[in-house]
Amino acid sequence: LNIFSTHVVGVNSYARRTARTKLAKWTTLYDGIAAPRDNQILRSAYKPSSVFRIVMVGRFHECKNIAFALEVVSEIKKNREVEIILIGRESPAIRSELDIIISKYRLHDSVLFMGEMPGPAVFENMVDSNLLMLTSTREGLPGTVLEASALGVPVLSSDLPGVVEIQEHIPSVGTLSLRESASVWSDAAINQAQIWNSRRNEIRQYFLNSPFTLENHVTRLEEVWRFQ
Repeated sequence: LNIFSTHVVGVNSYARRTARTKLAKWTTLYDGIAAPRDNQILRSAYKPSSVFRIVMVGRFHECKNIAFALEVVSEIKKNREVEIILIGRESPAIRSELDIIISKYRLHDSVLFMGEMPGPAVFENMVDSNLLMLTSTREGLPGTVLEASALGVPVLSSDLPGVVEIQEHIPSVGTLSLRESASVWSDAAINQAQIWNSRRNEIRQYFLNSPFTLENHVTRLEEVWRFQ
């Protein structure tokens, strides 16, 4: 990678440390998300509810750390009505583990397994939620965080390097260490939603001014391929 290349491209700036590439030949090329049209937003506008609604999007995999997310939900449930919507391709083994946790914390009425869904349905579930939560132990530049931000939905995520880079441009993306307890995460989730749910247009504007739009991605792609 480093001996024979003239340029190295990575999904976030932190990846350069992993690649051990010199800054002189490194280029960060962020993924880009197409901002939804206004009429799409209006068709599925956020509606305040007494139920605190969390959405998680991603295939069932150990690195997604869904079990910890359910522990966070169990903490929130001690003080208020809550539900978590899990969207993504399921793994039978992980689903069995989650069922055990659901029984342990009596979350049967609080966890909705939605399976794989088409993009528009995913976005509708995002927009109608108080918060997108990401408890992953590893990610590159998570697209779900960008999609939520494009829709004006606040985020609470583990403090992965790629997410921290997003947070530098979109302050409605909150980060927290996985070393913190589920109780700390539950307080942070509620606080993040309280701060940002009334400021969804502001979140979308932060996204539009960020380097993560599809337009910026295409422009950067052109710059990369013009290297000589």
